[in-house]
Amino acid sequence: MLLISVGISAQSYEGYAGYEGYAGYSGYKAKHGHGAFLGVSSEKVSDKKARILGYDNPHGVLIEKVVKNSAADRAGLQPFDYLYRIDNQEFTADAELTSALRKYEKGDEVVLYFVRKGENLSKKVTLGNKDHRHRGYTTDRPWNKRAHLGVSHSATTDEGVRVNVSNGYSAEAMGIKDGDIITYINDYRIVDWSDVTNAVRTLDAGENITVTYISGGEERRGKGAIGAKSEYQNRGHGDSDDFERSMERFGESMERMGERIEENAERWGQEFEKKAERWGQRVEEKAERWAERLADRTERRADGDWDTGAFLGIYSDRVSADKADYLNFDNRYGKYITRIISNTAASDGGLKPFDYVYGIDQYRTGDEQSLSGILRKYEPGDKAEVLFVRQGKVMRKNVTFRARSEADYTKADYCERAFLGVSQINGQCGAVSISPVSGASAKAMGLEKGDILREINGYPIYDWKDVTSAVGTLTAGSSVKVTIERNGSTLTKQGQVQSRRDAGRCDDNTWNYNYNSENNEEDINYNVSPRLSASDMSDMEVKIEDVKGSEANEMREKYGVNMPVANNLSMTGTQVFPNPSAGAFTLKFNLLQRGDTAVRIFNAAGREIYNYELFDFSGEFEDNIDISQNGAGAYFLAITQNGQTMTKK
Repeated sequence: MLLISVGISAQSYEGYAGYEGYAGYSGYKAKHGHGAFLGVSSEKVSDKKARILGYDNPHGVLIEKVVKNSAADRAGLQPFDYLYRIDNQEFTADAELTSALRKYEKGDEVVLYFVRKGENLSKKVTLGNKDHRHRGYTTDRPWNKRAHLGVSHSATTDEGVRVNVSNGYSAEAMGIKDGDIITYINDYRIVDWSDVTNAVRTLDAGENITVTYISGGEERRGKGAIGAKSEYQNRGHGDSDDFERSMERFGESMERMGERIEENAERWGQEFEKKAERWGQRVEEKAERWAERLADRTERRADGDWDTGAFLGIYSDRVSADKADYLNFDNRYGKYITRIISNTAASDGGLKPFDYVYGIDQYRTGDEQSLSGILRKYEPGDKAEVLFVRQGKVMRKNVTFRARSEADYTKADYCERAFLGVSQINGQCGAVSISPVSGASAKAMGLEKGDILREINGYPIYDWKDVTSAVGTLTAGSSVKVTIERNGSTLTKQGQVQSRRDAGRCDDNTWNYNYNSENNEEDINYNVSPRLSASDMSDMEVKIEDVKGSEANEMREKYGVNMPVANNLSMTGTQVFPNPSAGAFTLKFNLLQRGDTAVRIFNAAGREIYNYELFDFSGEFEDNIDISQNGAGAYFLAITQNGQTMTKK
């Protein structure tokens, strides 16, 4: 049997969160080398360990090692310090040390808040950069000076760490025996095995050490000079008597483990019964509250006012996991704003396209709670604080919610809308390749076929939706700055954006193209679809078909649009027909179940042209949709509710 005894040879890499400070080197900042570097190796603590150590905030990190000459070293941080806040950023379950550091760059001055042996401390320090990460740790020792206590891990208990003792080492000389429980090493509270490792790591061989331990139910203290690892490295494995004693100790430890499992199983059963009872009570209370809210909403809908919930006033998209990583979003369940609706809480509060909303007040979006679900907790007139990310910075805005009926959906005249004049060559996410349209702004600015869009007026471009959203923020006649990648070089182009009328695109809202990759000549054929008049619409035929797997794959791969082909949503009466009197098309369907509902329509180029969200909706839906300006062609309808989907072409 192999017994691993501790000097400090066993290192713990739990929560090696980038040296936690190293974690600031993710995403864009890692590539360009100007992210903040704190310089610690740390571990996250469990809720139980946080309670034992008396930490009010359980989301901090316990420092294991400090990088020499780093910001952490200059601030005087030490192993066993508990870091829980930077400036005004208190660490939470959703925002820990790693995400906190992403908000800073090298040279930023911050205040670190930490706990040391029960005392709350704070230190001001200037954050460093990645050059510090190879300077080693303050606790590094030459091999011949590494301390070696001579204990191995047996079990973790509520009091501390139960150990086995190796013959002839420091622990044995202090009177520690097999089965004793170590509770303190030099005033460091020992909760688990990593604490033993870290405490010994702080010592040089030959230094005095005090070990507090429990033996036979009594607390004792052992004192002495701790030995060097080099004294024991050539001892070998011992004789057969040592091996037999080791096997005997192993058998005894396994027997004790079996007894503890039996004891714990009984205790776990009792705790589960209590928790199940409490859970049942909470379910009853929540069900009662939901029933009251449902009755209230039903009564209001019966009075003809069904849309009474709080309305934020944004058109938005969920982002994919890849896009969230690209944009350094810690919370992947928020909403990326594509357009702001006038006369709403969002417009009043100054929210903008490309803002990423992930929370309201104390609520955060997550796997089981969407932004729509959070909004259900509010009513028109309620005040709230909206949390969002804008260009990498966490921001907050106070808003007052309005009713949906107050929103102003008026758009600028179609012919006066901004027209940049680029078409998409490929739909590769993270590298949108374009071709400029002859006679339009992009061509005049010097954009060329094959250029990769990176930014439009500072807005990052990841997919074609971002291009649409960025152009939507422009007004005809305004200045525009476009960052592109061409032949491996980054270039910036500036100019003035035209209106559709000036670009000769007043009658053309969407255009498809065929790109001939077999030669170097420009071969883009525009299929212009004129806007339909009421008389045109009255003669139009509408066909509804299921979406084919090949079509769904193309929408996903080329345009990043998730278009499931499984139709598992219970609904009836799906109709789409021209409505000449309204100059639009009418969409009708009936949902048999109740829940948060999203209705979205995409054109064949993957552009979202309609988005409507309904909270806790059931029954008949009918709305006029102005897709007439896109002309005849294929459109994709996606309706989602409670995780179920219906898609049609």
